[in-house]
Amino acid sequence: MQRGCLAVLSVLLVGCDAGEINAPLGTVPISSIQPDAAPATVSSPASTPDAPPVATAPAAARHARCGYIGYGEEAGYQTFIANANFFDAIHPDWYALSSDAVSLTPLRGVNDSRVLQAARSAGVRVIPLIASVDDPAPTLTMLATSASRAAHIQALVKIARDSSYDGLEIDYEHISGTHREELTAFYGELATALHAVGLEASAAVYADPFNLSAYDYAAIAARMDHVHIMAYDFHGVTSHSGPLAPLGWVKATIALAVSTGQGKKFILALPNYGFTMKSFGTTAACIARCNGSYATTTKELETCIFNVEDHFEAGRQPNCMTSEGPLYFDDTASFEEKVKAAHDAGLGGVGYWTLSGEPDGFFAMLKKYY
Repeated sequence: MQRGCLAVLSVLLVGCDAGEINAPLGTVPISSIQPDAAPATVSSPASTPDAPPVATAPAAARHARCGYIGYGEEAGYQTFIANANFFDAIHPDWYALSSDAVSLTPLRGVNDSRVLQAARSAGVRVIPLIASVDDPAPTLTMLATSASRAAHIQALVKIARDSSYDGLEIDYEHISGTHREELTAFYGELATALHAVGLEASAAVYADPFNLSAYDYAAIAARMDHVHIMAYDFHGVTSHSGPLAPLGWVKATIALAVSTGQGKKFILALPNYGFTMKSFGTTAACIARCNGSYATTTKELETCIFNVEDHFEAGRQPNCMTSEGPLYFDDTASFEEKVKAAHDAGLGGVGYWTLSGEPDGFFAMLKKYY
C-alpha cells in the first residue's frame, strides 16, 4: 500500500514500490518518486511496559465504508471533507515507524484540523495509518523480541491516546513469510493493548490467495477488529504493465478470508489509480488520459508470467495504449464486479487507496452494496 506494495503471485512474491499514486498521470515519472523530508520523530518512553491485560475489543462499530488519504495529499483531504458523510472510518497516512524501531515519525499533514473537524461533524472514526513500507529493517528489529514489541506498542498506544484517535491501522510490509509467527504475535499484543484503552485495532495485509505471506489471515482476524485486504498491484511498476487487480485473483483472496470463518472482519481495499511503466495517476486521470475511450478486456493475463499456473480471469479490465505504453486501471463498472464479489461472499466492507480522482458514479455504486 501507499509508499510500498506487494502482490502474492502463484508461488512467487513480487514486490514493488509505487510511491505516491494520486499525482496527475503523466506528470510524475516513476524514477523521480521521493518522499518529502519528515519531521522529527516522536519519542517513546525509555522503559517498556508490563504486559497489558487481556481485554476484549470495543463494541463493534460499522466499518463498511472507509478509505485512505495518501501521504500529505491535499486532494485527498478535500475529497474527504466534501464526502465525509459517506465514510464510517478514515485512514489518513500520518505516521511511519522510525529507524529506531520503536518511535514514530509524523508525516506531512499529520492531524490536519480540517480532516479532524469534518470527521467529528460527520461521526466518522479517525483511525490513522501507521506505515513501515520503504525498508523492512526497523520492522524486523521491532518484531525480534517481546521486549522490543512491547516498547513499540507503548509508543503506538501513546500516540493514539494523546491525539484522541479512535484506533490505529497498521501497514507493515515487505516481511517474508518466515516472520509470520513474530508478526502475528505483534498484532495480537497490539490489539490487546489498544482494546484495554477502548480503541480499535486494524491491519492492512497483502492480497494472498495462496496463504504464503507473513500475514496469517485467521490469526490476525481473531485478534484485530478489522483486516484490510490490499487487493491491488498484481502488476506493479517494477514488473510490467498489466491489470492491477484481476477479478479472479481478488475472488480467490476473498475466498481465503471467508475460509477463516471471520469474513465480516475483512475489508476489501480497491486501487483508485492506474499506471504506465513511466507514470501513474488517479482513476479519473487515467480515464482522461484515454480520452474517455478505452478497451474493457485484455489478453495480457493469457501469457503473463504471474498467471501461467493459476489462470486468474481478468474480469472487466479497462485499458488503453498511450505514448508511454499500455495503461491499466479500473472504472466504476470494474470496481463494481469486485465490490459485488466482496458483498456476496460476506465481507464486512470496502475501502480504497486513495481518496481523490474517483470515477463518476463511484460513491453511488458503493452505496448499493455497503
